[in-house]
Amino acid sequence: MKKLLLIMGALMIIAPDAYAQRVSKGDIQRLDLDQITLDGTVITATGAEINALDGITATVVEVNRMLDVSGRIVSVTDNTVAITEAAHSDTIVLVSASGGNQTITLPDGGTATGARYLLAFGADAPAGDYSVTVAVPSGDNSSFVGSILAFDEDGGLFYNSAGVFGQDDTMTFTSGNTERGDFVLIASIEDSAFHIDGALRFESVGEDTVLFSSAVASVD
Repeated sequence: MKKLLLIMGALMIIAPDAYAQRVSKGDIQRLDLDQITLDGTVITATGAEINALDGITATVVEVNRMLDVSGRIVSVTDNTVAITEAAHSDTIVLVSASGGNQTITLPDGGTATGARYLLAFGADAPAGDYSVTVAVPSGDNSSFVGSILAFDEDGGLFYNSAGVFGQDDTMTFTSGNTERGDFVLIASIEDSAFHIDGALRFESVGEDTVLFSSAVASVD
């Protein structure tokens, strides 16, 4: 069986009879190999399987983010959390407010990226005087647009709590307007705007009105 060596940009073909021929890479039109070994590992993929990757532009991080089920749930428990596209987009961000007030800062929203952040409230949803604040970063002129369906458990009524574009840059979740099982989807779809959707339950009329505010001074 012939052996191949690549030496200083040239391909050395060593035949069984020790005859050696050196050719440049540009002269090679076709190679028929029975086996390829890299660092001692035999490549078992077929040519068709390798060709199936042709045209893929996604990065390894992007592929893992979409297909790695084991990393789909990301718990955030620190009192201060910085959301990033690489670590949190297209995952379920399980929010915990058991250790006190929590502040979650979104990435810069000046340029739309298509990133989606699903915030879910589990067993450690805000309780007592604890709250979870979700806001754009300081210096970012982005704001929330869209609405969250809010259900009044006492009155049995539904309300739409809406974010005002160019104004509301902060959402505050408390024991009065958030319970276990509630969720909010935040998507970077337009420049300087985070689109929102979700469902919350609140205890009484008026609790839903404290959800949105303009707390980051950079918002016009």
